[in-house]
Amino acid sequence: PYFKHPNNQMMNAELLQTISQTYDEFLETQERLEARVLELEEMLLKSNSILNVTASNLSNEKSNTENKYKELFEKMADGIYKSTVEGKFIDVNPGLVKMLGYDSIEELLAIDIKKDLYFEESEREVDPVEEDGISVFRLRRKDGSEIWVEDRGQYITDDFGKILYHEGNLRDVTSRIRTEQHLHKSQKETSDYRKALDQSLIVSITNRDGIITYANENLCKISKYSKEELIGKPYCYIN
Repeated sequence: PYFKHPNNQMMNAELLQTISQTYDEFLETQERLEARVLELEEMLLKSNSILNVTASNLSNEKSNTENKYKELFEKMADGIYKSTVEGKFIDVNPGLVKMLGYDSIEELLAIDIKKDLYFEESEREVDPVEEDGISVFRLRRKDGSEIWVEDRGQYITDDFGKILYHEGNLRDVTSRIRTEQHLHKSQKETSDYRKALDQSLIVSITNRDGIITYANENLCKISKYSKEELIGKPYCYIN
């Protein structure tokens, strides 16, 4: 028979030995693969645990940030708003409600901005904006009184450039504007008084050492000196 032949028996033994070695190598490879799979599973579990902790931390941070923003939004003295192009408020904070003299957020949301907050139609378009990006204009409060505000706002657009809404914050600068108006009025009055004096009197101003620092036209006419000739000279120069 074939398998009883000496040469065939030897070949059969070698074949069995090769198969046995191959099977042992297969078992070792399988063990290594199983160990690697277990290692990867442990790494995946650790990664999932880290991701869960990170997600939890991010969620807590988001919640804390939202709470802080909400608290700031509600307690801020400046008025914060979001409005449509048509002139309706979308959202306002209590600071703006108080600033404009309304009783509630709902009441302020119901008004027509262009009709109820401006005294004249020409004031509805706040343009041009000042160089620093801040607009200053006046508004009408609920009781009809005037308030000056400083507006820091921007238009929010979609991907096609269409304006979605306008948002920003308003600061009450009425005291500052009134002070500037009063100062401007005082400066004008002073300029008018000085002009009247220059036209009717001989006026000169000297420093502590008696040196002329100012001379009006009447003094120049009477003394026959020009302003350039008088200023810087001692007053005794024209006595």
